[in-house]
Amino acid sequence: AVVSTQSTGKLIEEFMLKANESVATKLYECYPGNAILRRHPGPKENVLESSTELLKRMGVEVDTSSSKGMQEALNAHTVAGLKPTPTGLVIASLLAKAMTLATYHSSGEFEDFKEYHHYGLSMDNSTSL
Repeated sequence: AVVSTQSTGKLIEEFMLKANESVATKLYECYPGNAILRRHPGPKENVLESSTELLKRMGVEVDTSSSKGMQEALNAHTVAGLKPTPTGLVIASLLAKAMTLATYHSSGEFEDFKEYHHYGLSMDNSTSL
Protein backbone atom coordinates (compact mmCIF):
# COMPACT_ATOMS: atom_id res chain seq x y z
CA ALA A 1 0.00 0.00 0.00
CA VAL A 2 1.19 3.48 -0.81
CA VAL A 3 1.24 5.93 2.09
CA SER A 4 1.37 9.63 1.35
CA THR A 5 4.49 11.45 2.49
CA GLN A 6 2.35 14.17 4.00
CA SER A 7 0.35 11.68 6.10
CA THR A 8 3.56 10.05 7.28
CA GLY A 9 5.04 13.43 8.18
CA LYS A 10 1.95 14.37 10.19
CA LEU A 11 2.07 11.05 12.05
CA ILE A 12 5.74 11.55 12.91
CA GLU A 13 5.00 15.11 14.04
CA GLU A 14 2.21 13.86 16.34
CA PHE A 15 4.54 11.28 17.90
CA MET A 16 7.23 13.93 18.41
CA LEU A 17 4.76 16.25 20.13
CA LYS A 18 3.48 13.47 22.40
CA ALA A 19 7.04 12.47 23.29
CA ASN A 20 7.84 16.11 24.04
CA GLU A 21 4.79 16.42 26.28
CA SER A 22 5.67 13.18 28.11
CA VAL A 23 9.25 14.34 28.71
CA ALA A 24 8.02 17.70 30.05
CA THR A 25 5.65 15.95 32.46
CA LYS A 26 8.36 13.58 33.68
CA LEU A 27 10.88 16.41 34.12
CA TYR A 28 8.33 18.37 36.14
CA GLU A 29 7.57 15.34 38.32
CA CYS A 30 11.27 14.60 38.97
CA TYR A 31 12.47 18.21 39.25
CA PRO A 32 9.41 20.29 40.26
CA GLY A 33 11.46 23.40 40.95
CA ASN A 34 14.24 23.09 38.40
CA ALA A 35 12.91 21.72 35.10
CA ILE A 36 13.15 24.03 32.08
CA LEU A 37 9.76 24.11 30.41
CA ARG A 38 8.45 25.96 27.39
CA ARG A 39 5.39 28.12 27.93
CA HIS A 40 3.24 29.60 25.22
CA PRO A 41 0.52 31.86 26.64
CA GLY A 42 -2.70 32.55 24.80
CA PRO A 43 -3.12 35.37 22.29
CA LYS A 44 -3.30 39.08 23.03
CA GLU A 45 -7.04 39.45 23.58
CA ASN A 46 -7.41 43.03 22.30
CA VAL A 47 -5.62 42.23 19.02
CA LEU A 48 -7.57 38.98 18.65
CA GLU A 49 -10.87 40.82 19.15
CA SER A 50 -10.10 43.45 16.52
CA SER A 51 -8.88 40.78 14.07
CA THR A 52 -12.00 38.68 14.65
CA GLU A 53 -14.20 41.72 14.11
CA LEU A 54 -12.47 42.53 10.82
CA LEU A 55 -12.82 38.93 9.66
CA LYS A 56 -16.49 38.97 10.62
CA ARG A 57 -17.01 42.05 8.41
CA MET A 58 -15.40 40.02 5.60
CA GLY A 59 -17.97 37.29 6.21
CA VAL A 60 -15.52 34.92 7.92
CA GLU A 61 -16.50 33.45 11.27
CA VAL A 62 -13.65 32.23 13.47
CA ASP A 63 -14.03 30.40 16.77
CA THR A 64 -11.32 32.07 18.84
CA SER A 65 -12.13 30.23 22.06
CA SER A 66 -9.21 27.84 21.39
CA SER A 67 -6.26 27.37 19.07
CA LYS A 68 -8.14 24.39 17.63
CA GLY A 69 -11.03 26.63 16.55
CA MET A 70 -8.63 29.00 14.83
CA GLN A 71 -6.87 26.11 13.09
CA GLU A 72 -10.23 24.84 11.84
CA ALA A 73 -10.93 28.25 10.29
CA LEU A 74 -7.56 28.13 8.55
CA ASN A 75 -8.17 24.57 7.35
CA ALA A 76 -11.54 25.58 5.91
CA HIS A 77 -9.77 28.07 3.65
CA THR A 78 -7.27 25.80 1.95
CA VAL A 79 -7.23 24.09 -1.42
CA ALA A 80 -7.16 20.31 -0.99
CA GLY A 81 -6.16 20.85 2.65
CA LEU A 82 -2.71 22.08 1.63
CA LYS A 83 -2.47 25.47 0.00
CA PRO A 84 -4.19 28.46 1.63
CA THR A 85 -6.71 30.40 -0.42
CA PRO A 86 -6.31 34.20 -0.58
CA THR A 87 -8.87 34.44 2.24
CA GLY A 88 -6.89 31.82 4.18
CA LEU A 89 -3.78 33.97 3.88
CA VAL A 90 -5.65 36.98 5.28
CA ILE A 91 -7.02 34.88 8.15
CA ALA A 92 -3.55 33.54 8.96
CA SER A 93 -2.02 37.00 8.86
CA LEU A 94 -4.63 38.56 11.13
CA LEU A 95 -4.61 35.72 13.65
CA ALA A 96 -0.79 35.61 13.75
CA LYS A 97 -0.71 39.25 14.88
CA ALA A 98 -2.53 38.26 18.06
CA MET A 99 -0.19 35.40 18.96
CA THR A 100 2.43 35.69 21.67
CA LEU A 101 5.90 34.16 21.58
CA ALA A 102 6.75 31.04 23.54
CA THR A 103 9.22 31.49 26.39
CA TYR A 104 11.28 29.17 28.61
CA HIS A 105 10.93 29.10 32.38
CA SER A 106 12.16 27.20 35.38
CA SER A 107 9.33 25.06 36.70
CA GLY A 108 9.64 26.78 40.07
CA GLU A 109 8.40 30.09 38.60
CA PHE A 110 4.73 29.08 38.55
CA GLU A 111 2.87 27.22 41.26
CA ASP A 112 0.34 25.67 38.90
CA PHE A 113 1.63 23.19 36.31
CA LYS A 114 -1.17 24.38 33.98
CA GLU A 115 0.74 27.65 33.57
CA TYR A 116 3.08 25.76 31.22
CA HIS A 117 0.30 25.20 28.70
CA HIS A 118 1.45 25.55 25.09
CA TYR A 119 -1.39 27.48 23.46
CA GLY A 120 -0.19 27.22 19.87
CA LEU A 121 0.12 23.44 19.99
CA SER A 122 -2.80 22.98 22.37
CA MET A 123 -0.52 20.95 24.65
CA ASP A 124 -0.52 20.84 28.43
CA ASN A 125 3.24 21.42 28.54
CA SER A 126 6.33 21.40 26.39
CA THR A 127 10.12 21.13 26.48
CA SER A 128 10.82 22.01 22.81
CA LEU A 129 14.26 23.42 22.20
